[in-house]
Amino acid sequence: MLNPAFNQRILISFISIFTRCSEDMVSRMAKEEDSPKPFDMLHYTTQCTLEMVCASSLKSDITDNPLAKDICGGIERICSIMCSRVYNVLLYSDLLFNMTPRYREMDRLRSKLQEMLDPIVSERREEMAKERLENPILDEEENYRKPMVFLDQLLNMRRGDEELTTKEIENHLHTIIAAGSETSANQVAYILLQLAMHPDVQDRVCEEIRSIYGDSSLNITYETISAQNYLEQVIKETLRLFPVAPFIGRKTIETVKLGDVVVPPGVTLIMNILNVHRSKELWGERADVFDPDRFDPSTYDARNHHPFSYIPFGGGPRNCIGYRYGMFTMKIMVTQVLNRYVLSTPLSVNDSLGGCDRHRTVFGPSESLNIQLYVLSTPLSVNDSLGLSLAITLKTAVGHQICIKRRPNVSH
Repeated sequence: MLNPAFNQRILISFISIFTRCSEDMVSRMAKEEDSPKPFDMLHYTTQCTLEMVCASSLKSDITDNPLAKDICGGIERICSIMCSRVYNVLLYSDLLFNMTPRYREMDRLRSKLQEMLDPIVSERREEMAKERLENPILDEEENYRKPMVFLDQLLNMRRGDEELTTKEIENHLHTIIAAGSETSANQVAYILLQLAMHPDVQDRVCEEIRSIYGDSSLNITYETISAQNYLEQVIKETLRLFPVAPFIGRKTIETVKLGDVVVPPGVTLIMNILNVHRSKELWGERADVFDPDRFDPSTYDARNHHPFSYIPFGGGPRNCIGYRYGMFTMKIMVTQVLNRYVLSTPLSVNDSLGGCDRHRTVFGPSESLNIQLYVLSTPLSVNDSLGLSLAITLKTAVGHQICIKRRPNVSH
């Protein structure tokens, strides 16, 4: 029912929004220029993707909203609290969880998010009511087929003769904001970190940008984005090594046989995408090596791979409907950053992007992480160890630490 909110035509209309938000992010980054001290790129990508989601899916510009910055950290904290319940059997029960300080903190953060959303929903509801009065002959089928942003789709949706309840709309909005901002923000931060770690790859992406856009200011269109093939390879390879949703769950609806194991209906199965993407059985001996050329269209043929060997957005009928949305935002954000800045990082790729033992990849409490709650017992590491952890999305304990320097001949 919500797929029309992500069709190709409406996504193309978002390109100008994504471009503007990315330009604002790059401008905010200017205070980090030439500083010898690295900064965590995630702080900037999080605000940018939240602005993108609100402007594209909710038709609301929150750039100057004083609540926006707090919301960014709040969404990340909510994800951490939700994930912590997985590792504590005492918190499985809603009754017990609702008596804990974590629940009260999460409830306070959700209220803050709702404080930002309520005026947006109310204003849009009034606008749509006025539009219906002005054009009462628009039939329901035509209304459904008309391209709509996500919020409009929700407000027009019916269950029989009933509109969605306020609570249902709130839940959908919370989902789209978390899924659309938290995931993209983390993934872009990982992409930029990998580019900072691999200057040769960074140079190739920049050369592609210059060949497509020239030396003038960027005029980003659907055609130019589609032509950035090498950048897409970089994004895909980063998604392979650092899938932002490293685990997904599926509930069986009938008896399923997995090898010698019979799984009855109603069982939730957890799939470890992180290990699938780093499996040498599926990806060869260099599975742990960052190599965007493995996705070169001239040599890579998905038909020669297991259909579920690469599933950064899930797979099957319930895969992520925001795949193309995410690819648009990632390409535009990375392009804007690299057009203005040269990236570097004190972190370096040593010989150990691997270290993910399929038989030992378990999670346990880690006191060494501040806001991160859990860390891989066999961390995927660079020199300092990224200390990958899970809080709904894939986190790194040391941050996405990069330094930036303005590119020569770039004044804007």
